[in-house]
Amino acid sequence: MDRWLKRKSNNEGEPAPKKTVQEIPSTEGSEGGGAGGRAGGSADSSDAVNETDPPDFQKGSATERNVSKQPKDKFQANWLRLYPWLENNNGEMNCSICKMYGAVPFASRCYKTSTLRRHADGVSHTAAIKRKREADSAKSVMTKAIEDAHLQSAAEMKGLLKTAYFIAKNEMAKAKFCHVVKFLKEMECPAFKKLTETSSYGSYINEKGLSEMQQAIASTLVEDIDKAVERSPVFSLILDESTDISNTKRLIIYVRFIDDNNVKTKLIRNSEIADGRADTIVEDVKQLLTEKKLDGKKLAAVCTDGAAVMTGCRQGVIKKLRELYNPDLVGIHCTAHRLALAASDAANSVPQVKRFQQDLRSIFIFFSNSAVRSNKLHELQKQLDEPQLKFTQPHAVRWLSIHNAVSVVCRSLKSLRDVLEHMASSNAQDADKAKGLLLAVRQFNFVALCHMMKDVLMHVVLLSKHFQREDLDFSTAQPMVESTKEALKEIIVHPGPAETEFFSSLDGNKFKGDKIFDCHTQKPAFDDMKSRYVGSLITEIERRFPCETLDVLSWFTILEPKKAIMAKKSDNFSHYGLEKLDNLLAHFSNYVSAVDGRSEFALLKQTMVSSDSYASLTFQQFAEAVLSDHRGVFTEMEKLIKIALVIPIASVSCERGFSTQNRIKTRFRNSLNNANLTNLMLISELGPPQEQFDFNRAFIKWKEMKQRRQKTERTEDQAERGRTPLQN
Repeated sequence: MDRWLKRKSNNEGEPAPKKTVQEIPSTEGSEGGGAGGRAGGSADSSDAVNETDPPDFQKGSATERNVSKQPKDKFQANWLRLYPWLENNNGEMNCSICKMYGAVPFASRCYKTSTLRRHADGVSHTAAIKRKREADSAKSVMTKAIEDAHLQSAAEMKGLLKTAYFIAKNEMAKAKFCHVVKFLKEMECPAFKKLTETSSYGSYINEKGLSEMQQAIASTLVEDIDKAVERSPVFSLILDESTDISNTKRLIIYVRFIDDNNVKTKLIRNSEIADGRADTIVEDVKQLLTEKKLDGKKLAAVCTDGAAVMTGCRQGVIKKLRELYNPDLVGIHCTAHRLALAASDAANSVPQVKRFQQDLRSIFIFFSNSAVRSNKLHELQKQLDEPQLKFTQPHAVRWLSIHNAVSVVCRSLKSLRDVLEHMASSNAQDADKAKGLLLAVRQFNFVALCHMMKDVLMHVVLLSKHFQREDLDFSTAQPMVESTKEALKEIIVHPGPAETEFFSSLDGNKFKGDKIFDCHTQKPAFDDMKSRYVGSLITEIERRFPCETLDVLSWFTILEPKKAIMAKKSDNFSHYGLEKLDNLLAHFSNYVSAVDGRSEFALLKQTMVSSDSYASLTFQQFAEAVLSDHRGVFTEMEKLIKIALVIPIASVSCERGFSTQNRIKTRFRNSLNNANLTNLMLISELGPPQEQFDFNRAFIKWKEMKQRRQKTERTEDQAERGRTPLQN
């Protein structure tokens, strides 16, 4: 105060200077300490107040202090570019680096370049930058380690998926999975080098984990089929039911569709059903279409085995599906089943042939029930230089079984008679059975029927195998039926090779040195019996395969190039196919325009006869050529062509599916649930070769099935502390 008074007295007479408080920003926020750091604006007290000010002004009133805290300048946007660490939060400048890595955060309301420059050059900011660089370096090392661990884990998981695919594709038991993985690890497979029970995916090396992997693989396969079926303009279903090894009723469904102008038939469902009633089957089909989001109006045909529950005109499955979805739905009775029924009915119509089939079954049962008898037969076959064949059971529902049984007996007649004669002369317990069978196989009718049936059934077998082809074309079905009928008619007049050999080797009442009973009484009636049996077989085939009346399929024959070319050579080409075309247009009136269809057919039949390259094509080959080479030209006829392509004429796919099911679900694996069984069947039937399957998609699906938690390998020290490397 004295100093102030002295200066005032010296300056007496001069105007007093205006007193101000100048706020000087600090360089380090709160680093300078004192009132500057507490005020948030950081002012140095030695420079902020003029020493000539009075003490009470140095202290300042509350109003003056508030005025002094208000910044004089505004925040400049280009500062964010010059100082990347700078943040502007609600009128306050902050440093993002010091906030994370500094001892104390930087905060200032003084919007001056000098403030930012002093902070950037400050010791605290420099130390924070150094700590940030060290942390980033450590983080990058850890990130790389984590990424490497994840890559190794993904490789391990894909290796496990490949192993699961191999197990399912080869229809192996799930219990083999752990052993196969262990074997691959021992063989130093790259994917399994670091695989242990405690590694990321090591805990999935069990049957439950295998089921999840196979479910992901099956879902990948089904996803492609579902998309293709949804894209197809029309599709058909093939249905059949059966009972598996665990006495569970099952319904298997295949779908036939068009994918890239090619016809494909794929397994789409294998489900458990409570019973075999029509309502139950229809409900399962409805559930399938709902789950797959398929339009029932695009369902063009349903092929079945011809059972009454399927084809019943009042309460059958096809009848109900027509009412539900599509009144134009075509119902098809499997051609292979038709042929089997024709052969069975023909055999039952002739008593001698029916008795012959019973004798074949008795021979099979006699040797299949005893290993001792089978061994004696094989030993005798070896001594007589006969092929060591095993007798097969003639089964009514197995299409080729009777022919196989006849062929084996025909080739083993000598050894069969000798072993039965030996057993009949012994005191064994089965001597009486052997005597009865020996008497049957020495009958003239038995030996003659063996050779005659071998010739007859050969033609039936060839037709049946044709119906079992995967690429079966309906345009080839009727010609094959007609050829078989002509061949059978020829056998009635001219015996086949096996029958000719029999009669040429017959010497009185001996055949190849062995006596035959009742030769003189049965031989005269043999030709009549043969004519009745073969004639009955031809009649049954004609009844079940009526010429030109294969339902809707017969109308589609107008699209066969061969028939159009034959009509071209006649004078009736202008009227070719018009009647059947009208039938097709009337039947599929909800799908095809009749007016445009007639116009396009006139051009299409000219296309069929215009090129010699079409002359040798079947309907399916010609249809695929039209869809690819003339796309968009025959819009209405293309619809009819696609319908014809997807109509299945045989349910052989279902029979193959049941064979796959029975190979997978055996008496040793009879506890397989429906989901696992279906997944295994889908992989077995739909799965491509392993090198062509996309395991990346399967891996993604597997991860998305549920939340996966990866484990990491732990050191002993981390295990004691209960922390993983990632947590440290």
